[in-house]
Amino acid sequence: MITVIGSLNYDLVTYTDKVPEAGETFQANAFENHHGGKGLNEALACAKFGIKKKNIDVWKGEYLESIFPFFLTDDSEGWY
Repeated sequence: MITVIGSLNYDLVTYTDKVPEAGETFQANAFENHHGGKGLNEALACAKFGIKKKNIDVWKGEYLESIFPFFLTDDSEGWY
């Protein structure tokens, strides 16, 4: 068994035609969200290879499920 200790990141990315000036607000052209982080990447690599792993988090998985539900329910990539 492998124990994964690391971070999970959830990036919110916007695309604009220019860099805003200080205090300037305008609407973005596009929006994307990306997931990653050392801990998440290692856990997914273990799952891809069928290695049993144990994730340690202070929320006992509940917070992880609320932030990353697609990882815990969607197996379209064949990671679980």
